[in-house]
Amino acid sequence: SFLVQDLCQNFGSEFLENIRKRYWLLTTPQLDIFVVPNEKKILEKLVWPLRAAKKAFILSDYLGCIALCGMVCEMAIIFLFDLAAIHVNTKPLNTKQQRQIFGSTFEKLGQEKRIQVLYEIELLSGELAKDADAVRKIRRQYLHFLSKSYSRIEKDAEDAYKASFQLIKSLVDLPVGNDGKLIIPEHLTNYLSKRLNKKSDSV
Repeated sequence: SFLVQDLCQNFGSEFLENIRKRYWLLTTPQLDIFVVPNEKKILEKLVWPLRAAKKAFILSDYLGCIALCGMVCEMAIIFLFDLAAIHVNTKPLNTKQQRQIFGSTFEKLGQEKRIQVLYEIELLSGELAKDADAVRKIRRQYLHFLSKSYSRIEKDAEDAYKASFQLIKSLVDLPVGNDGKLIIPEHLTNYLSKRLNKKSDSV
């Protein structure tokens, strides 16, 4: 029971029921990804951290959930930029050109600027840009401001998870077509092909 007390901040006679409630709150048809590519970077940087955020929320570690959601969204935005493989004069945008255009490499920009860049060049829809920015703001308030009250941290953690989920789903979810076959979006087909070619070249 001491371990459970460490894991669950609101330990009490109803803790199991509360865990169940929080689990089902984030386990709905709208918050479900059927299948994702079995690719190291996608799993390690996007899928598993999102799963860890859900676990944190279920165990009432709301601050941990918010921190993980912030990380997930940052990785997702950088991943989306990499997926786009922006070209200049038929050549991929290199780090030197990124510094000239953005003032630094895209990866080293602040998250607010990254979101703005992807939205302006129409790589990120208005809805997903709104989701990513909402998570950024929630994370910033709780992780950087001593004056931030925890009075609504549970709801903010829930909102952060749901917004992060939508961003990840848009990037890596493999939907099923009417014929029952998996549909691999073009952006993932291109990414996985490049990763496979790199592995082949290194053999």
